[in-house]
Amino acid sequence: MFDTQRSGLLDVYDSQANFSYCCNTSIPARARMENLHNTMPNQRKLNWEYWLNNPGGGSRNLSRRQVDLDKIVRNLHIGANNIVTAQAALPETRHDVQGTMNKFVVDAFPVPHRDSSALLLTLHGEFMERMLSGLISLIPHSYLTRISIVRSQGIRSFDRSFILLPAPEGSRCALTSWLTLFLF
Repeated sequence: MFDTQRSGLLDVYDSQANFSYCCNTSIPARARMENLHNTMPNQRKLNWEYWLNNPGGGSRNLSRRQVDLDKIVRNLHIGANNIVTAQAALPETRHDVQGTMNKFVVDAFPVPHRDSSALLLTLHGEFMERMLSGLISLIPHSYLTRISIVRSQGIRSFDRSFILLPAPEGSRCALTSWLTLFLF
């Protein structure tokens, strides 16, 4: 659903759920050792600018020294509407979930949540950025307000963590047949 209809995820996020992302723009060690960045088509064309500074918020890499506290706060999206809006601003993607299963790894274990338990799920995988080109606005009211972007169809990887809870009875999540609610 993330690849085709991100707005459809609105009902699965709790009102206090939060979402942010950070980009590691370096070539992964395995890819470098296997020379994948030179042998796979489009890997040398990867453009990080839109991921780092897109209109929906951009990367929130807290390990990098940042002086813009407003950007750090602005790039933490809280609540279903803000999360889905931020995700909709990300480049279009294609996750090959029907392909070979070695492209995804899942870890899950229970964690305490208030008076009960939740499930912490960590997912690692890869996706292809869909081809798209055009002129986009990046940073409103800045000297760099529009850039030409060509999405590369390159392969990227991700790590995502979710805290899953049973959908509360009568919630929008339960009414739309989702059995779990995303808290984080």
